[in-house]
Amino acid sequence: MATEPMVFVVDDEEQIRRPLALLLREAGFKVESFGSAESFLATYEGEPGCLLLDIRLAGAMNGLDLQQALAERGHGLPIVFMSAYANVPTTVQAIKAGAVDVLEKPFDTEALVGRVRTAIEHGMQNYARRKELAAELEKLSRRQREVMQLLLEARDTKEIARTLGISPKTVEKHRANVLLKMRVDNVVGLMRHLMPNEVAAL
Repeated sequence: MATEPMVFVVDDEEQIRRPLALLLREAGFKVESFGSAESFLATYEGEPGCLLLDIRLAGAMNGLDLQQALAERGHGLPIVFMSAYANVPTTVQAIKAGAVDVLEKPFDTEALVGRVRTAIEHGMQNYARRKELAAELEKLSRRQREVMQLLLEARDTKEIARTLGISPKTVEKHRANVLLKMRVDNVVGLMRHLMPNEVAAL
């Protein structure tokens, strides 16, 4: 998988998508563009960078749907939304779900390039941290991974004990070892960088 950051442009209007890709390439970015959320989602494999995404897209998925799908798959790709029809509820929803920003079309090109640079910087920091966590994850035992997955699903100690058929005391022991090996202070620290499906996939 390539580690050089990529700007992914997803917009169903070619007259916007093509000049935007050209502008970003001239600014020094590597760029891939897509005409639909579905086409992007079918090819994206977790590469670092950022996603420049139109909120309103033709097809079954709009921009907010794609944002949710990426989150469910455990991808931490920073998203800068674009919209000619941005309203307060939509903007709030996008930001609450983790979007870096929402830009209204037509936008100032310098501002756009600046937001993309900022998003990529944050994205590369998150990408590096996620790679570190993935390496630490491989050091966990099978039981520790099971406990960790349930912790990431916000299960409490008694629930985890019942699910795995072990005592609460044993769960607490595994929890402490997981946090120590993953080099985080608490479960919230894990949740910032990992999704339950990422643990289950290993």
